[in-house]
Amino acid sequence: MFTFGGGSHLCIGKNLALLEMNKTLPMLFRDYEFELLKPHEDLKYHSTFFVVQHGLDVRMSKRNRKAQ
Repeated sequence: MFTFGGGSHLCIGKNLALLEMNKTLPMLFRDYEFELLKPHEDLKYHSTFFVVQHGLDVRMSKRNRKAQ
């Protein structure tokens, strides 16, 4: 899923990055709806040092939350 290196080359920010993802992503999926703008178009990508993606256009809209 995510590469943080290994051994003596392990990324020093790995634990912080994982913590942020584990807290931020659920909040985004709870509070927003995501819609692909081109759902039938193939995702294009190429790999150099990092994987670069093209054609993944997404519309985010805030969910209407009911009062609890």
